[in-house]
Amino acid sequence: MSKARTLANLISDNAELADGQISVAEVVGAAPTANPTFTGNVDAGDNVKIRLGDSDDLQIYHSSTTGNNIDLSSNPLQIKQLGANSVTQFHKNSTGHGPLLQFYNNGASHGAISTDTNQFILSADGELLIRSGGGSLKLATTSTGIDVTGTVSSDGLSVDGTITADNFTNVDLTAIAKDISDTANDVFVYDTSKDSDGGAWRKRTQHTSWYNETLNTATRGSRKEFPVVAVIVVGSNDNYTKKIAIHDGDDPDLPMWWNATIMSDSNAGRYISSVTALNGEISIGQHINHNGRGLRIFNFVADTQRNHGAGHPVSQANNSGYAKNPGVRGGGGWDSTLTHIKNHMVNDVAMTVLPNAPIDYATGLPVPTIAAATDSNVSIIRDNGTVVDITYANYNLAKNIYFNSKNHLIYSQNNTDTQRIAKVYYDIPSSDLNNPQGGYQRGAETVAYGDNGISRDISFSPTTLHIADISENSFGTSEKLILTDETNPPSSSMLNFIASDYATGWMNGDIKLATLSDTDDTDVTGSELVTNGDFSTSDLSDWSESSSSVAVSIVSGQLNVVNSGSGYAYTSYSVTSGLTYIMKVDWIQKEGQGRVFVGSTSGSNNYFQLTAAGIHTQTFTATSDTLHIKMFDGYNGSATNIFDNISVRLAEEDHSVNGNSLQVFGSITKDPVATGADLVAYSGFSTSNYLEQPYNSDLDFGTGDFSLMGWVKPNSISGSDYILSRNNFGVTGFEVYINNSAGLGLTTAGQYFQQGKALRDNTWSFFCIKRVGTTAYMYINGEQVNSVSNGANLSVNLPLIIGNDGSKNNPFSGSLALFRISGTAPSDEQIAKIYNDEKALFQDGAQATLYGTSDAVTALAHDDSTDLLHVGTSAGRSVFQGLRRVDNTTTAVGAAISASNGLVAED
Repeated sequence: MSKARTLANLISDNAELADGQISVAEVVGAAPTANPTFTGNVDAGDNVKIRLGDSDDLQIYHSSTTGNNIDLSSNPLQIKQLGANSVTQFHKNSTGHGPLLQFYNNGASHGAISTDTNQFILSADGELLIRSGGGSLKLATTSTGIDVTGTVSSDGLSVDGTITADNFTNVDLTAIAKDISDTANDVFVYDTSKDSDGGAWRKRTQHTSWYNETLNTATRGSRKEFPVVAVIVVGSNDNYTKKIAIHDGDDPDLPMWWNATIMSDSNAGRYISSVTALNGEISIGQHINHNGRGLRIFNFVADTQRNHGAGHPVSQANNSGYAKNPGVRGGGGWDSTLTHIKNHMVNDVAMTVLPNAPIDYATGLPVPTIAAATDSNVSIIRDNGTVVDITYANYNLAKNIYFNSKNHLIYSQNNTDTQRIAKVYYDIPSSDLNNPQGGYQRGAETVAYGDNGISRDISFSPTTLHIADISENSFGTSEKLILTDETNPPSSSMLNFIASDYATGWMNGDIKLATLSDTDDTDVTGSELVTNGDFSTSDLSDWSESSSSVAVSIVSGQLNVVNSGSGYAYTSYSVTSGLTYIMKVDWIQKEGQGRVFVGSTSGSNNYFQLTAAGIHTQTFTATSDTLHIKMFDGYNGSATNIFDNISVRLAEEDHSVNGNSLQVFGSITKDPVATGADLVAYSGFSTSNYLEQPYNSDLDFGTGDFSLMGWVKPNSISGSDYILSRNNFGVTGFEVYINNSAGLGLTTAGQYFQQGKALRDNTWSFFCIKRVGTTAYMYINGEQVNSVSNGANLSVNLPLIIGNDGSKNNPFSGSLALFRISGTAPSDEQIAKIYNDEKALFQDGAQATLYGTSDAVTALAHDDSTDLLHVGTSAGRSVFQGLRRVDNTTTAVGAAISASNGLVAED
């Protein structure tokens, strides 16, 4: 053994031992020191270990091959500040395999991983885990990315791939935003991953002219390869230069990838109207009076382009490059093998790939079917190269066209730009159709809408047709978004109207009434504005005669207006500008052409025509604080007309196409159906507070089919509370009520029909009662709960009461919303859909309307990847998930929107 030395000698001499270790046996004669102080270095060579612990639990050393090392036993190494609880642990897992690093704050000094602390963990299998206080997992890596639980806040976001989310309620749509300085007629987000080969064609185009064009020029960007996602803008009208511009959607900055001038003439009437793309082909609609133009198709795989016009179709191989020679006439020629379309003035274009479509030998891809909406109806270029035309004599101007994921074709047509109808073809016709009726066609009566000369948009999901409506015809006079259900045959379709201040919910078939659907939570109080409207006294002080050609008098409690020329009886009352009112008049005797004027301007001709004796109503919105009423005859000759029961009251609107609003009696309370929700609930019903629709012959269902539906929220019902009534004391008509013991009930002409189970208090429930043939059915929350034989005659000359019964003695103790009455019965599937779609509107914070105050829909698009509908107005873009608006922007939207995989492009 070497000579013993003291520890002090070793340290002071900076000694190096031959065996590389300092042992207790070698330290002889040294007095132990509790806290020795070192004034020099302690050197140890490679693989010389400092071992701590009775069992050498911690070993620290350096190796020339492994570097700096800390070896642990099964217990962790902890690093912490003296007196503090913050701990870093290096720890082997329970099986002794692999390192584990965790940062946490519970003061523990050993043991297994705690799950009730703040932690940053590198696990043994390579995962990174971050937990919050309380142990809830917030971030974890996976084999494909990361999973985040909770809210992510970011000042910006760049995404190379697809964005998906289960709940879009709090998605900030401005997080991915880029302005492109182009004025567009149309825009299309082309996601090549939706092509037949998933976009693989992009990797085999190195031979094409466009791929080998010089980069970083005015017409080409910095990238050769076609983008995975391309944002295509057409119709730029810069000094009447008509262009197509493709932007690289793979880059958040959307740089220009390629652009070309298609038309260089200075005729402002010539423009590029539309664009779409599929399977490497970009189809462009050209609105130009030239036989050789019309539908322009760029094939980026075959490196060709072609034109389909009304005459002289043209094709061209692009050996000089697209950007250098985009005009077909430049290097191409007439191609007699190409087919003609109906008209060279193309307004819109759509593409799809049908099942079993033939493969194009030049591209290796299935051949698309292409549909063009033109100034002379519709032309469809089938995948076999033939063209079929769909023509209508009266509606010959086709505006918008679209294929949905089921390959249904929908398009809109104009009658000299004054009225538009939408048509749906569930199969692509194999031969020309001229004025077709039935079969493929969805009747114009069901999906007709007008346009007033402004081009509006349509889109289609697998289950819903979306229409941007701005007109006056069978869909009513107000602007709105229209949804139509496509899950059932056309004869039993459903409509849904959405505006900025109301949402009707689904209206089935032959809808007669859609009310209690507003969003204004201002309580309403209605009182009679017409003095002595029943003419029970002979006082005529409120009425005047316009001239000597008319004589006005009260005879037997009725107003007599006797004309010998063109005079009329008139009066006026005070109203509130901006509010909606309903006038009721009973035309007792009809001679000549009886007319009633009601409005805000005395000299206006805004009258409604009385076509038959009986009760008539008219809903109007006051535009000033004075209401004028005129009773007169439309002829200048002699005629006597007798009127009675003239009434004007504040209205609760009917938002169906019928416009048969309800009069407000007393005061009705309006509150949101849930905290922060758009829709309002109607409550506060009593013997004097209720809603009434004057007699409406549309509700005389006789022994035919009908349906009643709505949402109810009972509140401590002690007896029988009546939801609605058109009943004469249980003898005729119908009424719906809730009994505290027997549940929901229906009475039809004395026949009673109950559910047998009480509805839950203070909880919204959806009810539907329908009759099909001679059987009545009852549904609660989308499920059938009862049925009974019922063949009662429901035609009765009575008003409809909501919130009470006919005697006004049994008011409803609770809240009501979204009431609808129809002359047809929805299917079981439709009833389930109505419940499941509408229940989202009764949740906290549920938005149900267009954002802002404008109802004029300028453009819309459905993203089939996210199943979100994007609706543009002058107030911004509203985003709907089903019937619920889940987000919006605040920038006005122009003429076009396109969306795919969460990327939205808008003009």
